[in-house]
Amino acid sequence: MRVGIVGLGMGGATLACLLADRGLDVTVIEQAEDPRPVGAGIWLQAMGQQVLDRLDLLAPLAAVSRPVSQVRIDSSRGRTLLDLGYDAVPGATPALGVHRGALFSLLHDAVRRRGVPIHLGVPVTGVRPTPGGLALETTRGDHSAYDLVVGCDGSRSRVRQSMNVTVRDRVYEYGALWAIVDDPQGLAGDCLYQCLRGTRDYLGVLPTGQDRSSVFWSTRQRDMAGVLARGLDAWRDEARVLAGDFAALLDSVDELLPATYRDVVVRTPGHTTRKRQACSFSGRPGSSYAGSGWWLRSASSCAHTAMP
Repeated sequence: MRVGIVGLGMGGATLACLLADRGLDVTVIEQAEDPRPVGAGIWLQAMGQQVLDRLDLLAPLAAVSRPVSQVRIDSSRGRTLLDLGYDAVPGATPALGVHRGALFSLLHDAVRRRGVPIHLGVPVTGVRPTPGGLALETTRGDHSAYDLVVGCDGSRSRVRQSMNVTVRDRVYEYGALWAIVDDPQGLAGDCLYQCLRGTRDYLGVLPTGQDRSSVFWSTRQRDMAGVLARGLDAWRDEARVLAGDFAALLDSVDELLPATYRDVVVRTPGHTTRKRQACSFSGRPGSSYAGSGWWLRSASSCAHTAMP
């Protein structure tokens, strides 16, 4: 089977490795000419760790990450809203806090080692059925023909858009401002910490390994520009009220990078099989969608519009 994967992010790279290990003829098409490891922190739970273990990447990941065995959420008035330890759940596996760039590098190298062809600098604009298979429409003309196309091209997926299956696609009201800070003393410990100020915004701290932690400020997207315009000192004064024991980390923040999200809903088909399929990785886990005579299958969570 010829499989075309659109997007070399974490979802696309993971899928490319999994399918290549099954002996499928896999090709990856990526719009960036020079993909680089970028991003803030990510919280990888047991299911994600199991997938990486299948790719022999769990041990390398553990070496650059930090176990997260506690989740604590406080209110700005000092009330503890949630204090959950993984050890309170029988058989639970602690999460791993890791920098997105570190995870990307591991996955990107794994794709290269498997000899999967990667076409860079090729923006995909749509998918079109042809007698020979599914053709990817790009800014450089049609790109080959595949039996299966998987759109791992984020929350603005052109694969999804080209199939006319979208019921709702809107910018999510809330986003986040992220920063990576040095944490050589391990101040963040093994805890994902959040402090909420009502329902408007909150401060979060996530240990991400390699003597670094992620600090994030969740707020309405419409308020992000104002936060950035007021400058880091004004933001620190506001955030310090919520930071508690982690306040010292705020002094290491030298830049806040915005991440926005989208709320996407697509149609659900009946149980009809098709000879060829097109899939997308920007929707709800395990959902399936059909449009324009071929399949669209969603296999992972909604992606970020931008990853700082």
